[in-house]
Amino acid sequence: MILDVTKPLSEAGCEEYHLWKADLDTVSYQGNIADVSWNGDIRIKAKNVSKGEALLIISGECVYSLPCDRCLKRVEIVQSIECEHSVLKDASDKTQEDEECTIGHEVNIKEVLTKEVLINWPDKVLCKDDCKGLCPVCGSDLNSGTCGCDTFVPDPRWAKLKEFM
Repeated sequence: MILDVTKPLSEAGCEEYHLWKADLDTVSYQGNIADVSWNGDIRIKAKNVSKGEALLIISGECVYSLPCDRCLKRVEIVQSIECEHSVLKDASDKTQEDEECTIGHEVNIKEVLTKEVLINWPDKVLCKDDCKGLCPVCGSDLNSGTCGCDTFVPDPRWAKLKEFM
């Protein structure tokens, strides 16, 4: 969705409210691919901050699933998104180099939301805190029971002692 913020950029005290029905989107990060769906509408408030500057306040809730880092079961993640995004009429209005903003009167809301989802992407995904993972020998799910495989791995530092036995 491209949002036109011409009015909030040019009129002092102007505030606009928008609801956006977001489409299903695919997001990829560090080899994980997730279909992101949104619960309800995305709420967008565009308000004039100063001459040539507007602020977008965006909020919504998204749902996606990622594989558990230990057992590979899919885990549903619900994430609340609340962010602010600056919009400047032209580049000469920019005061800080490191400030994230859009130059111009059109903002791609989908790009802003995708960036927010990625910023809040979980570092570690577990189906439960005590997930046992997969057997390193046969690959069976250890959460559903033991598989009976011999998982003993001898310490290589003691290998020379075996020669004396």
